[in-house]
Amino acid sequence: MPIMRPGCETGLYYIPVGNLPWNCTWKKLKDHARNRQPDGSCLAILEANVYPGPTSTSGWISVQGLADFRAALRKSICS
Repeated sequence: MPIMRPGCETGLYYIPVGNLPWNCTWKKLKDHARNRQPDGSCLAILEANVYPGPTSTSGWISVQGLADFRAALRKSICS
């Protein structure tokens, strides 16, 4: 298993997500996570993944930068 350096060193943050709709795709997850912010900007979502399987309800997204990481966490808590 590869060793992942922390986001504070690389600027790349991974956020696990769960409780997704059973038919969620990586594209839908990425679009939802990237969705426009109140100030008109969009989050820089680099990658999204939904774990394989017909009934998978979890996955992850990756973001570049601490500001987008914090905004993504606020969004997931508030939505």
